[in-house]
Amino acid sequence: MTNKCLLFTASLLLMWQFTYSQVEFAPSGSKWTFDYENFPFAGIEEIDYVADTIVNGITVKKLQLSRRLIYSNGASDDTLIENGGVRYLYQDGDEILEYIAGVFHPIFRFSLEAGDSIQVPYNGTEDLFVEYDRIEVRVDSVSSLEINGLSRKLLFVNELCQTIDESTLEIYPILEGIGPIEEGYLFFNEWACNTAGAGHRFRCFQINGAVIYSTGQACDVLTAFESPTSKPEAMLEVFPNPAKDQLRINYQLLSGGNVQVYDVQGRLVHRESVAKNMDSTLIDVASWPKGLYILRYTDLISGARHIEKVIIE
Repeated sequence: MTNKCLLFTASLLLMWQFTYSQVEFAPSGSKWTFDYENFPFAGIEEIDYVADTIVNGITVKKLQLSRRLIYSNGASDDTLIENGGVRYLYQDGDEILEYIAGVFHPIFRFSLEAGDSIQVPYNGTEDLFVEYDRIEVRVDSVSSLEINGLSRKLLFVNELCQTIDESTLEIYPILEGIGPIEEGYLFFNEWACNTAGAGHRFRCFQINGAVIYSTGQACDVLTAFESPTSKPEAMLEVFPNPAKDQLRINYQLLSGGNVQVYDVQGRLVHRESVAKNMDSTLIDVASWPKGLYILRYTDLISGARHIEKVIIE
Protein backbone atom coordinates (compact mmCIF):
# COMPACT_ATOMS: atom_id res chain seq x y z
CA MET A 1 0.00 0.00 0.00
CA THR A 2 2.83 2.36 0.89
CA ASN A 3 4.60 1.64 -2.40
CA LYS A 4 1.37 2.32 -4.30
CA CYS A 5 0.97 5.68 -2.52
CA LEU A 6 4.54 6.62 -3.26
CA LEU A 7 4.11 5.59 -6.89
CA PHE A 8 0.89 7.61 -7.14
CA THR A 9 2.53 10.68 -5.56
CA ALA A 10 5.53 10.40 -7.88
CA SER A 11 3.20 10.12 -10.85
CA LEU A 12 1.38 13.29 -9.80
CA LEU A 13 4.67 15.14 -9.46
CA LEU A 14 5.78 13.99 -12.89
CA MET A 15 2.44 15.03 -14.38
CA TRP A 16 2.70 18.47 -12.72
CA GLN A 17 6.24 18.96 -14.00
CA PHE A 18 5.22 17.86 -17.48
CA THR A 19 2.20 20.17 -17.49
CA TYR A 20 4.24 23.08 -16.14
CA SER A 21 6.89 22.74 -18.83
CA GLN A 22 4.33 22.59 -21.63
CA VAL A 23 3.79 26.36 -21.89
CA GLU A 24 5.23 26.50 -25.36
CA PHE A 25 7.22 29.58 -26.23
CA ALA A 26 6.63 30.96 -29.74
CA PRO A 27 4.16 28.38 -31.07
CA SER A 28 3.12 28.54 -34.72
CA GLY A 29 1.12 31.72 -35.37
CA SER A 30 2.77 33.75 -32.59
CA LYS A 31 3.04 37.52 -32.99
CA TRP A 32 4.38 40.05 -30.48
CA THR A 33 3.71 43.76 -30.90
CA PHE A 34 5.72 46.47 -29.13
CA ASP A 35 5.62 50.22 -29.16
CA TYR A 36 8.97 51.32 -30.56
CA GLU A 37 10.89 54.57 -30.39
CA ASN A 38 14.33 55.52 -31.62
CA PHE A 39 14.48 59.26 -32.17
CA PRO A 40 13.32 60.73 -34.49
CA PHE A 41 11.09 57.72 -35.28
CA ALA A 42 8.20 56.19 -33.35
CA GLY A 43 5.77 53.40 -34.17
CA ILE A 44 5.46 49.67 -33.63
CA GLU A 45 7.72 46.66 -33.91
CA GLU A 46 6.21 43.27 -34.72
CA ILE A 47 7.88 39.92 -34.14
CA ASP A 48 6.32 37.04 -36.08
CA TYR A 49 6.83 33.30 -35.89
CA VAL A 50 7.98 32.19 -39.35
CA ALA A 51 8.71 28.48 -39.08
CA ASP A 52 10.55 25.78 -37.21
CA THR A 53 13.99 25.27 -38.66
CA ILE A 54 17.25 23.50 -37.84
CA VAL A 55 20.30 25.29 -36.40
CA ASN A 56 23.32 23.25 -35.32
CA GLY A 57 21.20 20.11 -35.39
CA ILE A 58 18.55 21.59 -33.05
CA THR A 59 14.95 22.43 -33.96
CA VAL A 60 14.49 26.15 -33.30
CA LYS A 61 11.86 28.84 -33.76
CA LYS A 62 12.64 31.34 -36.51
CA LEU A 63 11.23 34.79 -35.75
CA GLN A 64 11.02 37.75 -38.15
CA LEU A 65 11.28 41.35 -36.90
CA SER A 66 9.68 44.28 -38.75
CA ARG A 67 8.88 47.89 -37.88
CA ARG A 68 6.35 50.46 -39.06
CA LEU A 69 7.47 53.95 -38.07
CA ILE A 70 6.58 57.59 -38.41
CA TYR A 71 8.51 60.73 -37.47
CA SER A 72 7.84 61.38 -33.78
CA ASN A 73 8.67 65.08 -34.19
CA GLY A 74 5.98 65.58 -36.82
CA ALA A 75 8.45 66.22 -39.65
CA SER A 76 6.55 63.92 -41.98
CA ASP A 77 3.44 61.72 -42.06
CA ASP A 78 5.19 59.14 -44.25
CA THR A 79 5.36 55.60 -42.87
CA LEU A 80 8.77 53.97 -42.85
CA ILE A 81 8.97 50.17 -43.11
CA GLU A 82 12.06 48.51 -41.62
CA ASN A 83 13.19 44.90 -41.73
CA GLY A 84 14.62 44.08 -38.31
CA GLY A 85 16.18 40.77 -39.33
CA VAL A 86 15.56 37.32 -37.86
CA ARG A 87 16.21 35.68 -34.49
CA TYR A 88 16.38 32.01 -33.55
CA LEU A 89 14.98 30.74 -30.25
CA TYR A 90 15.16 27.28 -28.73
CA GLN A 91 13.05 26.04 -25.82
CA ASP A 92 14.51 23.49 -23.43
CA GLY A 93 11.83 22.82 -20.82
CA ASP A 94 11.37 26.07 -18.88
CA GLU A 95 14.46 27.69 -20.40
CA ILE A 96 14.39 29.88 -23.51
CA LEU A 97 17.68 30.20 -25.39
CA GLU A 98 18.67 32.50 -28.24
CA TYR A 99 21.23 31.70 -30.93
CA ILE A 100 23.92 34.37 -30.58
CA ALA A 101 27.28 34.31 -32.38
CA GLY A 102 27.16 30.56 -33.00
CA VAL A 103 26.07 29.55 -29.48
CA PHE A 104 22.71 29.12 -27.72
CA HIS A 105 22.52 31.39 -24.65
CA PRO A 106 19.66 31.45 -22.10
CA ILE A 107 17.60 34.66 -22.08
CA PHE A 108 14.70 33.44 -19.87
CA ARG A 109 14.53 30.65 -17.28
CA PHE A 110 11.12 30.28 -15.68
CA SER A 111 12.23 27.83 -12.99
CA LEU A 112 14.10 30.66 -11.25
CA GLU A 113 12.98 31.73 -7.79
CA ALA A 114 13.50 34.97 -5.85
CA GLY A 115 17.22 35.62 -5.46
CA ASP A 116 18.23 33.40 -8.40
CA SER A 117 19.97 34.85 -11.43
CA ILE A 118 21.38 34.02 -14.85
CA GLN A 119 23.90 35.88 -16.98
CA VAL A 120 23.27 36.53 -20.65
CA PRO A 121 25.67 38.05 -23.19
CA TYR A 122 25.06 41.62 -24.20
CA ASN A 123 23.85 41.60 -27.80
CA GLY A 124 23.05 45.21 -28.62
CA THR A 125 24.70 48.40 -29.78
CA GLU A 126 27.13 50.07 -27.39
CA ASP A 127 26.18 53.29 -25.66
CA LEU A 128 28.34 56.34 -26.22
CA PHE A 129 30.17 56.43 -22.88
CA VAL A 130 29.58 52.89 -21.56
CA GLU A 131 30.72 49.46 -22.76
CA TYR A 132 28.53 46.52 -21.76
CA ASP A 133 29.98 43.05 -21.39
CA ARG A 134 27.11 40.96 -20.07
CA ILE A 135 23.76 41.35 -18.33
CA GLU A 136 22.84 39.64 -15.10
CA VAL A 137 19.12 38.91 -14.90
CA ARG A 138 18.19 38.54 -11.23
CA VAL A 139 14.78 37.53 -9.89
CA ASP A 140 13.38 39.99 -7.36
CA SER A 141 10.08 38.18 -6.72
CA VAL A 142 7.81 35.52 -8.22
CA SER A 143 4.06 35.46 -8.80
CA SER A 144 1.61 33.91 -11.28
CA LEU A 145 -1.01 35.06 -13.76
CA GLU A 146 -3.90 33.00 -15.10
CA ILE A 147 -4.64 33.33 -18.81
CA ASN A 148 -7.41 31.29 -20.45
CA GLY A 149 -7.49 28.93 -17.48
CA LEU A 150 -3.74 28.31 -17.53
CA SER A 151 -1.58 29.55 -14.66
CA ARG A 152 1.66 31.06 -15.94
CA LYS A 153 4.66 31.97 -13.84
CA LEU A 154 5.38 35.68 -13.55
CA LEU A 155 8.94 36.72 -12.73
CA PHE A 156 9.78 40.22 -11.55
CA VAL A 157 13.40 40.60 -12.54
CA ASN A 158 16.03 43.28 -12.47
CA GLU A 159 18.81 43.63 -14.98
CA LEU A 160 22.26 44.49 -13.70
CA CYS A 161 24.43 45.74 -16.54
CA GLN A 162 28.03 44.69 -16.02
CA THR A 163 29.96 47.67 -17.32
CA ILE A 164 33.33 49.34 -17.19
CA ASP A 165 32.12 52.38 -15.28
CA GLU A 166 28.42 51.99 -14.52
CA SER A 167 25.87 49.53 -13.08
CA THR A 168 22.14 50.07 -13.44
CA LEU A 169 19.17 48.37 -11.87
CA GLU A 170 15.50 48.34 -12.93
CA ILE A 171 12.67 45.84 -12.43
CA TYR A 172 10.50 44.29 -15.16
CA PRO A 173 7.76 41.61 -15.20
CA ILE A 174 8.39 38.61 -17.47
CA LEU A 175 5.49 36.25 -18.14
CA GLU A 176 5.97 32.57 -18.92
CA GLY A 177 5.29 31.78 -22.57
CA ILE A 178 5.26 35.46 -23.59
CA GLY A 179 8.24 37.36 -22.14
CA PRO A 180 8.33 40.99 -20.85
CA ILE A 181 4.79 42.39 -20.60
CA GLU A 182 5.34 46.03 -19.68
CA GLU A 183 8.42 48.15 -20.30
CA GLY A 184 10.87 45.90 -22.07
CA TYR A 185 11.50 43.79 -25.13
CA LEU A 186 11.29 40.13 -26.12
CA PHE A 187 15.03 39.96 -26.76
CA PHE A 188 15.93 41.17 -23.29
CA ASN A 189 19.68 41.08 -23.91
CA GLU A 190 19.33 43.60 -26.77
CA TRP A 191 17.07 46.04 -24.93
CA ALA A 192 18.32 45.97 -21.33
CA CYS A 193 20.36 49.01 -20.25
CA ASN A 194 18.61 51.10 -22.94
CA THR A 195 20.99 50.00 -25.64
CA ALA A 196 21.43 52.45 -28.51
CA GLY A 197 18.55 54.56 -27.28
CA ALA A 198 15.81 52.32 -28.73
CA GLY A 199 12.79 52.19 -26.44
CA HIS A 200 10.18 49.44 -26.33
CA ARG A 201 6.92 48.90 -24.49
CA PHE A 202 4.92 45.69 -24.77
CA ARG A 203 1.54 46.05 -26.46
CA CYS A 204 0.12 42.59 -27.15
CA PHE A 205 0.77 38.91 -27.90
CA GLN A 206 -1.36 36.95 -30.38
CA ILE A 207 -1.57 33.40 -31.67
CA ASN A 208 -3.16 33.02 -35.11
CA GLY A 209 -4.81 36.44 -34.72
CA ALA A 210 -6.34 35.72 -31.31
CA VAL A 211 -5.11 38.10 -28.60
CA ILE A 212 -3.73 36.08 -25.70
CA TYR A 213 -2.50 38.99 -23.58
CA SER A 214 -2.46 42.74 -24.11
CA THR A 215 -2.05 46.05 -22.31
CA GLY A 216 -5.36 47.27 -23.73
CA GLN A 217 -3.91 49.03 -26.77
CA ALA A 218 -4.94 47.97 -30.27
CA CYS A 219 -2.28 45.56 -31.54
CA ASP A 220 -1.78 47.00 -35.01
CA VAL A 221 -2.63 50.72 -34.77
CA LEU A 222 0.37 52.88 -35.60
CA THR A 223 0.71 55.62 -32.97
CA ALA A 224 3.52 57.74 -31.61
CA PHE A 225 5.37 56.00 -28.79
CA GLU A 226 4.75 58.66 -26.19
CA SER A 227 1.03 59.02 -26.90
CA PRO A 228 -1.43 58.93 -25.22
CA THR A 229 0.23 58.60 -21.82
CA SER A 230 2.62 61.55 -22.03
CA LYS A 231 1.67 64.55 -19.90
CA PRO A 232 4.58 66.93 -20.47
CA GLU A 233 2.98 69.96 -18.92
CA ALA A 234 2.79 68.29 -15.49
CA MET A 235 6.00 66.32 -15.14
CA LEU A 236 9.22 68.35 -15.21
CA GLU A 237 11.06 71.41 -16.45
CA VAL A 238 14.62 71.53 -17.81
CA PHE A 239 16.90 74.58 -17.66
CA PRO A 240 19.01 76.29 -18.75
CA ASN A 241 18.28 75.30 -22.29
CA PRO A 242 20.63 75.77 -24.13
CA ALA A 243 23.05 74.55 -21.44
CA LYS A 244 26.82 74.69 -21.23
CA ASP A 245 28.12 73.23 -17.95
CA GLN A 246 25.14 71.91 -16.00
CA LEU A 247 21.57 70.95 -16.78
CA ARG A 248 18.99 71.18 -13.98
CA ILE A 249 15.80 69.12 -13.99
CA ASN A 250 13.00 70.25 -11.67
CA TYR A 251 10.42 67.52 -11.06
CA GLN A 252 6.74 68.21 -10.58
CA LEU A 253 5.76 64.55 -10.37
CA LEU A 254 6.05 62.67 -7.07
CA SER A 255 5.96 58.99 -8.01
CA GLY A 256 9.56 58.58 -9.20
CA GLY A 257 10.92 57.34 -12.50
CA ASN A 258 13.89 57.15 -14.85
CA VAL A 259 15.69 59.75 -16.95
CA GLN A 260 17.58 58.93 -20.15
CA VAL A 261 19.38 61.38 -22.44
CA TYR A 262 20.27 60.48 -26.04
CA ASP A 263 22.30 62.17 -28.73
CA VAL A 264 20.91 62.65 -32.25
CA GLN A 265 22.37 59.29 -33.28
CA GLY A 266 20.14 57.58 -30.70
CA ARG A 267 23.03 56.69 -28.38
CA LEU A 268 22.44 56.79 -24.64
CA VAL A 269 24.72 59.38 -23.02
CA HIS A 270 23.19 59.61 -19.55
CA ARG A 271 20.72 57.77 -17.35
CA GLU A 272 19.63 58.07 -13.74
CA SER A 273 16.84 56.99 -11.43
CA VAL A 274 14.59 59.60 -9.85
CA ALA A 275 13.44 58.76 -6.33
CA LYS A 276 9.91 59.40 -5.13
CA ASN A 277 9.41 63.02 -4.02
CA MET A 278 12.76 64.17 -5.47
CA ASP A 279 12.62 67.87 -6.31
CA SER A 280 15.50 68.27 -8.75
CA THR A 281 18.73 66.84 -10.12
CA LEU A 282 21.82 68.31 -11.78
CA ILE A 283 23.52 66.74 -14.80
CA ASP A 284 27.11 67.65 -15.59
CA VAL A 285 27.19 68.28 -19.35
CA ALA A 286 30.50 70.16 -19.59
CA SER A 287 32.22 67.27 -21.39
CA TRP A 288 29.37 66.54 -23.80
CA PRO A 289 29.85 67.41 -27.48
CA LYS A 290 27.84 70.42 -28.60
CA GLY A 291 24.55 69.74 -30.31
CA LEU A 292 21.00 68.49 -29.91
CA TYR A 293 20.04 65.88 -27.29
CA ILE A 294 16.77 64.21 -26.37
CA LEU A 295 15.86 63.91 -22.68
CA ARG A 296 13.22 61.33 -21.83
CA TYR A 297 11.58 60.86 -18.44
CA THR A 298 9.46 57.74 -17.73
CA ASP A 299 7.14 57.62 -14.71
CA LEU A 300 7.45 54.28 -12.91
CA ILE A 301 3.82 54.14 -11.79
CA SER A 302 1.79 55.42 -14.74
CA GLY A 303 4.26 54.75 -17.55
CA ALA A 304 3.74 58.35 -18.72
CA ARG A 305 6.63 59.90 -20.63
CA HIS A 306 7.99 63.40 -20.98
CA ILE A 307 10.33 64.17 -23.88
CA GLU A 308 12.42 67.35 -24.10
CA LYS A 309 14.84 68.60 -26.74
CA VAL A 310 18.01 69.94 -25.10
CA ILE A 311 20.77 72.01 -26.72
CA ILE A 312 24.34 71.78 -25.43
CA GLU A 313 26.53 74.69 -26.54
